[in-house]
Amino acid sequence: MAEITQVIPAYTGTPPNRFDQLEDEFSDNADYFAAYFASTPTDYNTFATQVNSVRDEANGFKDDAAASAGMAEAYADLAADTANFKGAWSGLVGALNTPAVVEHDGANWQLLTNLADVTASEPSITNPDWLFQSGTKWVQVTADSTAYANGQYFVYAVTGDVDITQSVFSPNDFLVISNSSESTDVVRLLNPSNTIKGSLGTASAGDNIILEAGETIHLVARTSSILGVIN
Repeated sequence: MAEITQVIPAYTGTPPNRFDQLEDEFSDNADYFAAYFASTPTDYNTFATQVNSVRDEANGFKDDAAASAGMAEAYADLAADTANFKGAWSGLVGALNTPAVVEHDGANWQLLTNLADVTASEPSITNPDWLFQSGTKWVQVTADSTAYANGQYFVYAVTGDVDITQSVFSPNDFLVISNSSESTDVVRLLNPSNTIKGSLGTASAGDNIILEAGETIHLVARTSSILGVIN
């Protein structure tokens, strides 16, 4: 652990004072005082280096503490989800109240509203009763469709070009669109209002994204109208 061990030596002589000392006395004291300061730069530099080391280590502890707090929060969320997990949606019947998490179609879904009959509300990214939490949820598409936030769409464009319309995004939402390698036509990700930024440049509102067969685009929402491409 970093520590400060350097001591700045104290001046033991008489400080020069031109008001209270005779000229020769003042001159001698001034020489001694100047000689003292001339000998201290190394001490001060070593002291400053040690202070900086302590500061850097303290900042590291702060970052570790912040990371630990984030992990603790994540584990707390995981524990809550585990406690609220109700099993597969397909096996549930009757009423289901919040808080509740279910598994359905390869993903975990959080219930947002109390249900009188859980079988009447199938979890999906278009169902406001449910919030996608985690997992792999691919939706197979063969015709023009709307792509909802936090969805993954696998497109077979074999009977003409397929247009994908974007829905509303909130910060940190994601969207994955994949045009199958078996497709004979392109996928157009329609972009009427968002800015999409990637390593190859920026697509402004009105610029559609074209996906050839075998191409996939991964998007994450930085804001409600700015999407970043994950390479």
